[in-house]
Amino acid sequence: MAKPKPHYFCEACGAQVDKWDIQCPHCGKQFDSIKCPQCGYSGHAQEFSNGCPSCGFMSEEQKAAAANRKKPNAKGRTFSLPQPKTVSKAGRIALVVFLLAVAGALLYWISVLAGRP
Repeated sequence: MAKPKPHYFCEACGAQVDKWDIQCPHCGKQFDSIKCPQCGYSGHAQEFSNGCPSCGFMSEEQKAAAANRKKPNAKGRTFSLPQPKTVSKAGRIALVVFLLAVAGALLYWISVLAGRP
């Protein structure tokens, strides 16, 4: 059975708000604390970076983020998962220029071999 998604409510007016809202769109109250849906503990967002400091509850997003952090290997040492490499815009342009030069050279040699200058 799928776990029900949590709902968030403004403490001032009781309106349902989005999980990531920092201000109530209905009454304008600023949200400066987070409340644990399991035990009710309230605190600043930084306190919840590794789950609820009171009961240890973690959202699915926090569990996924924790799984991608450093993990210990068999000897107890930590290692980072490899990050995918990205190619800069200049690198992509250089690759296109190189491929065009190779294609031009190939067409030249084909025309020479075919007997056309």
